[in-house]
Amino acid sequence: MADAYVYAPVNGAIWSMDCYCNITYNCPCGTSNCGGGTPCSHCRFNGAAGNPMGSPIDVGGGSAGADLYFYTNGAVGSVYTQLDDFSSSTCLSPLGQVVVVKLFAGVNASGTFIGAVAYQHVTDRVAAGSIFNGPGPNPNALWGIRVGAMAASCGNGCCYNGVHSHMERDGGNTNSFYCNQQVSGGAGGTWIYHWGF
Repeated sequence: MADAYVYAPVNGAIWSMDCYCNITYNCPCGTSNCGGGTPCSHCRFNGAAGNPMGSPIDVGGGSAGADLYFYTNGAVGSVYTQLDDFSSSTCLSPLGQVVVVKLFAGVNASGTFIGAVAYQHVTDRVAAGSIFNGPGPNPNALWGIRVGAMAASCGNGCCYNGVHSHMERDGGNTNSFYCNQQVSGGAGGTWIYHWGF
């Protein structure tokens, strides 16, 4: 059995999970009360390109226009990129621009399909249909690809008044986080998502 990990894209803090952590104005997508003083459930991307996503995480940090990277370990042999858009009155372009990174065990997007990660609020996106190969079958090796750049904040009325990376996953599981927990970005930093295959 192998273990694939996806790491935090930037140094920062967990700004939201299934529920928003610190939102103080209108809920951008949901109206359900999450309890514990959090007013509403987190927006979710349901990809039109057959990408059933869930377990949203917002990592606050970085700056507008800074490079945004997907980081993983050597259990992932290759990745394939797709572009999609999240259409919502509160997530207008470029905040609604999405990059989906599909993970495969083999090279050239072959072998076992491991899962996928969606990154939202991405500008200057990687080309759709790009294939990137990892360093080889070494689970201790770490690697990554640039998926785009971080979008500027939209101000009050959307998810947060600050630059952040919104992530979701297809399959796998999510690390255990709490609101405003500090995370380390980069290969070998804090893992966000994990798949055993």
